[in-house]
Amino acid sequence: MSAWNWLIGGLLVVGIVAVLCGLDRLCLWLEDRGWLCYRRKRPGSSPGSCLVGLQQLVGSGAKHAIRRRQRAQEQPLAELVACLAVAPVDVEQVRLLLASASKAGLDWRNLYRDAVQARRTARPGGAELLPPVDAVAPRE
Repeated sequence: MSAWNWLIGGLLVVGIVAVLCGLDRLCLWLEDRGWLCYRRKRPGSSPGSCLVGLQQLVGSGAKHAIRRRQRAQEQPLAELVACLAVAPVDVEQVRLLLASASKAGLDWRNLYRDAVQARRTARPGGAELLPPVDAVAPRE
């Protein structure tokens, strides 16, 4: 091996050390600005916390679906409560509202129960005038 090979090898090792020191200084500079957790600052939580953003991204679809389902149930409920507020109650209109709610995938029995409960809360005296569930059941 000649002296030139030793010289080039030594310069190569010194160059690698210089690059690593430069990268270290760059990472420390980034850490001082809050852009990186490197040596001085440790992350405040576990490594799994980096998946929180991913979970929020995936979970937002579920929240959106739940909100859409709640809104889809609120409108028929409001229409049903308004229909039950009229005296005498139009049984056919109630039946049509419950049938359309059933076609939309809602549980019409629970919807009618909630509407009757809302009507009883609004006017406790007229609760006995409301038709029973069997009288307003949607026709199959």
